[in-house]
Amino acid sequence: MLRFLIFLELLCLLGPAIALLFYAWWFAFPVLIASFWGHRFITTDEFLLLVMVFGGSWGMVSLSNLSFHLLHKQPWAGTKVQWFGLVLGVLASAVACFVSYGSWIMVIFLLPMVALVHLLVLQIKRTSVINFHLS
Repeated sequence: MLRFLIFLELLCLLGPAIALLFYAWWFAFPVLIASFWGHRFITTDEFLLLVMVFGGSWGMVSLSNLSFHLLHKQPWAGTKVQWFGLVLGVLASAVACFVSYGSWIMVIFLLPMVALVHLLVLQIKRTSVINFHLS
């Protein structure tokens, strides 16, 4: 039952953000193609889009790894790459929150950070100490 509740929580908290991330990838590919074949420089907005989409995707993959270990009751120490991905995901969400300040979309970008904090707290309770073995 607990696994189902965690899965439901992840679906509710991460579902809208994942949908927006897929939508952003839909725009990221034409920006990449135009920057390489269009013989023009990338604008600041386009660069920010690419960085946020890349960081958000890496963060979502790292968060899914953490949730996989939590759902299967396995300890998660996290490698340097996974921790870096979580940091990139938080930074991408924070920048998106800053850009969308005052809008209802800001809530969608806050929800993955809430899910990350909750999953880390559950993992700490499960293993009693997170192993910061960064090798």
